[in-house]
Amino acid sequence: MKTVWLSIQHANEPVVRVALELVCSRYGKGILQWPHTWWPDEEKRKLLKGLVHSCLKDILRFLKPGAVLDDDEPPLEDEDALAAAQQRAVEWEEKYNECEQARQILEVQLANAQRESDVANAKVEELEQSVQKYREELKQLRADLAAAKASAARPPSPSSPPGNPQEEQEERRRST
Repeated sequence: MKTVWLSIQHANEPVVRVALELVCSRYGKGILQWPHTWWPDEEKRKLLKGLVHSCLKDILRFLKPGAVLDDDEPPLEDEDALAAAQQRAVEWEEKYNECEQARQILEVQLANAQRESDVANAKVEELEQSVQKYREELKQLRADLAAAKASAARPPSPSSPPGNPQEEQEERRRST
């Protein structure tokens, strides 16, 4: 029985759950042995109704541990009680619809936030690549600068060709 219970757990079939709960209860064996003509017996119908109601509450408590369940439901034979129950059902349905709308709005907001996050992540990735490129350029420029400083600090080698004769004449005129 436990495997059947677990297999329908994800299907969320309340009627089957209640039936399984009834069959597995201590009263289940007795109910299964009732004759097929039990329906006209008012006491058996009330007993079965009470058991179904009790099993349904147990299942709802299991599925939603924090749920508040009314333990003293009015009997539905009374027209006023039936009207009140129907009014409560309408109110709960309205609350459900409001929650569903809020959920849909939140899903849209979440999707928008996801898209914005993806765009921002792409921009960050692009900026990181730019920073890396600029770091490499800076590294190359520093290497070029160090090489230029090193070559400027070295005296000219004797094997280097003589300078421009016009520049040498220009320097001599200035010095005199």
